[in-house]
Amino acid sequence: MKTIKAIKSAYLYPRHIKSTGALFGTSKAVENEITRLVSSDEGEVVVEFGMGLGNITKEILNRMSTNSKLLAFELNSKFCDHVRDEIDDPRLKIINDSAENARKYLDVQVVNVVSSLPLTLMGETDVLFSSIVKLMSEGSYFSQVLLRKNGIEKFQHYFGEHHHVRVGIMPKYHIYHCIKETPTINS
Repeated sequence: MKTIKAIKSAYLYPRHIKSTGALFGTSKAVENEITRLVSSDEGEVVVEFGMGLGNITKEILNRMSTNSKLLAFELNSKFCDHVRDEIDDPRLKIINDSAENARKYLDVQVVNVVSSLPLTLMGETDVLFSSIVKLMSEGSYFSQVLLRKNGIEKFQHYFGEHHHVRVGIMPKYHIYHCIKETPTINS
């Protein structure tokens, strides 16, 4: 079974490089680090952007409580079909749509956003990140994985605080954990 998954991954990621920004799935170390802050509190809503073949999705589900919900967004319908076949979990809702449209699927604020969107390949992201921030409750976490450190400027100014972790050697991943804080108003 692992061999079949590896072959599928080796075929699908490079074929869709423009939308995934990756040649292969993430390592276990990346999956553990990017999901480290996922809430295990009861009844929380978590959002994943850039689900891919579901490696990070599985780890998010492992960390969530039994009555929480995960909304996983993915533009590639083949990836969505693959994850539907691989993961049978009632807490998971797979949405074949852009992260920019997430607000139309949510009527509550989320506690965690986990993203593997290929920010370095994306153009303008202001609409995307202003939409993401509106989804999040105060004190919630946004975690992003990048293959290059130079994508941080695309989201850095939307969050009050961020922490950077490097994972791996070749390739080296950059994971940013950001917190949504209430903006301070000067009186």
